[in-house]
Amino acid sequence: MSDFEKWFEDQDFYANMRFIYGDKLFDKDGDVYRVLPVHIAFESWFASACTSIDHIHRLQRERDQLKTQLNNMEACYIEKKKELEELQTENTEPQEVVLRDGALATKAQLERNEWQEVVKSQQKTIENLSVRHEVLNIQVYPAHQLKLTEKVSKEISRGSRLTKHRIDLRG
Repeated sequence: MSDFEKWFEDQDFYANMRFIYGDKLFDKDGDVYRVLPVHIAFESWFASACTSIDHIHRLQRERDQLKTQLNNMEACYIEKKKELEELQTENTEPQEVVLRDGALATKAQLERNEWQEVVKSQQKTIENLSVRHEVLNIQVYPAHQLKLTEKVSKEISRGSRLTKHRIDLRG
């Protein structure tokens, strides 16, 4: 018994067809059923079975494409994960940490703090020069300004105190 005949026997109309045609219901001439309603049912069943098979093949191709896509995504994920791990191992080298004034600081923070201290000391030096200039009541002529600046800088770098008697301000 074929798949079609099994399917046909499971249908609601089978009992009526069997009553009408009896044992000759599934008689064939070659590949064609002799009873016209049975032959029509077979053609419909075969067409839907072919459509179902085509549908199954289409779904299998789609599934295969999705599997390929998933495998590619997994490979990409693994590659990116390895890159991330390499970057993390490169960045996990311990940074130099130094204890200063009771607080932990990295080398970069210490350097920044040192530069800030240098800037502050330069600002204080400039303020001191301004105050000394006012104390000495110095009148600076534009032609002598450059010489005055050089002399004052030299004296300050030597650590001497600026007084009116130590530096000849007029050049």
